[in-house]
This record gives sequence, C-alpha cells and structure tokens, in this order.
Amino acid sequence: MDTLSKHFVSVIIPVYNDSKRLSIVVKSLIKQSYPKSRYEVIVVDNGSIDDSLIVAQGFKEKYPELIKTITENSIQSSYAARNKGLNAAKGDIVAFTDSDCIAHRDWILEGVNTLENNNCEIAGGKIELFFQISGSPNIWEIFDKHHFFRQRHNIEEAFFSVTANLFTYKSTFEDIGTFNSDLKSGGDREWGSRAAASNYNFVFTDKAIIYHPARHLLKQHLRKGRRVSLGLYDLYYRQHTRIDQIKMLLVRDTLPPIRRLISILTNEQIKGRKKRFELALLVLLFKYLNLYWNTGSTLRWRESRMVHQQKSH
Repeated sequence: MDTLSKHFVSVIIPVYNDSKRLSIVVKSLIKQSYPKSRYEVIVVDNGSIDDSLIVAQGFKEKYPELIKTITENSIQSSYAARNKGLNAAKGDIVAFTDSDCIAHRDWILEGVNTLENNNCEIAGGKIELFFQISGSPNIWEIFDKHHFFRQRHNIEEAFFSVTANLFTYKSTFEDIGTFNSDLKSGGDREWGSRAAASNYNFVFTDKAIIYHPARHLLKQHLRKGRRVSLGLYDLYYRQHTRIDQIKMLLVRDTLPPIRRLISILTNEQIKGRKKRFELALLVLLFKYLNLYWNTGSTLRWRESRMVHQQKSH
C-alpha cells in the first residue's frame, strides 16, 4: 500500500443552488486514484432552494462509505458551510474545493503528496480554467484567467490559497481557528493571513489540479468583482479610523496598478497586442469599480454607526 495512504482526507464542498455542477464535481471525486478507504467527501448545503441537497443525498445513498451530507442553514456564507464541514470531518488532512469545479483524478493524491514531501502545512494546487469554446476564449474568459485565478501568485506572494484548491492539516485549524463566517468573500485570504502570521509554510503545486469554468459574461464579473470588493472592505476598511479609511481610498487605492498593467502588456502568452490592451483596460476598469464599491460601503457603514450612536443617546 502507498505510504501516503496512512493519511485520511476529508474533502469539503460547500454548495448553494448549484445542483447540476455539484453532480459533476462529486463524480470526479468518486473517481480519485487515492484509496477509497482513506478519504471522505463532505457536501455542505448552505440553504439551497434547488435540488442540491437532493443530489448530494442521492450520492450518499449510492456511496454511503464515501459521501457525507450536512446542512448549514443558520448562516448564509460559504465559509460558515466550510466550518460546518470541518466540524464533521474525521480526516487528519482536509481539502477544499467548490461545487462548480472538477477534480483531476490524482488531485487528492498529489495534494497529500505535496504536504508530505515539502514539509509544509498548507498547499494550494493549480486551478486550470476551461472555456465555453475550447481553445477560443472570449475577452471575459481571458480576464478571468489573468485577473482572478492567479493561484501561484496568491500562495507565493500573498500567502493564501483560494478555497477552490486548498489542502492543509486539520490541526492547522485547531491552532489558528476556522474561517471567518461573517465574510461573504475574502475568507480564504483572511485565514491565510492568520496562518502566515503563525509562521505556517505555504507551497504551490501544479500537480494537484482543479478545473474551473471561466466566467464568460460581463455580468458574472460584475457580480464576482462586487462580492470580492465587499469582502475586502469587511477585511480591511472596517477596522480603521475614518481618517485612515480616507487615506486608503483616496491615496493608495486611487493609484493605477502600474506593475500589473506592465505585466499584462508584456505577457506574450496573451496573443495579440489588441487583446493585451483590452485586458489592461479591464484591469483598470475593475480597479476603479472596486474603489467605487468600497467608497459606497464606507459611507453606508459610517451612516449606520451615526444612526446607532444617536439612538444610544
């Protein structure tokens, strides 16, 4: 038996109204090369009103030793759902992916292998996007690839892994705590910052692969961008004074991302100068949309605090 199979792995998937894609990711996890007796798949339904829970329970009935289903209905947050999954997990290693993903056959094996062979506590795997038309992505799909899914950069420079492809030991959560369930977005970044502050080691691996559909419509990016922006606001802005918030918004956050723009304009993997230019413009657009969203959030938060203070007096 492979020495790596001594580890029992709990794979946790939060789901909210995503029954069709949930079925695909669960099927990919059933077909893993890792020994079936050494892992479990925990699907956490976060109050879906579609057939997500029914789909998950169908897999549980067919694979009772492998699939576990639980619900998190009290808090509408994927991080609360992941925490609920952690409470039910019996593995010494926990792995996270999402309901819209597909796992490579060796995903669990390579994730465990990375933790074992690199003397690290946290491993983030490669996220490979696939497009509606294979080999012919539109500008929104290219933007998704080069803006939101920079997993190597996240791990090696920002010290966090997105929860679409994350492996760690359960003891890590016991040490630094679980995800912040109050956050709608950015909980992976916040948890990673706590892990980094505790001197945990992060490693990127391109062998533990998760496939993810690229967002191909403007409205999808607006929804994603706003959610990420509000998550970052909750993480960073709320804890500062009004003066510091103004400094962050009007000094730091108004500056154009020069290094990012240069890296895009000189990236030969993006075919054609026109595509690179369009992508740079989109990065600028979403940079200042984030500023707009954060400014609005700051003003609303200040107004709510003033109202609360007035009522308390």
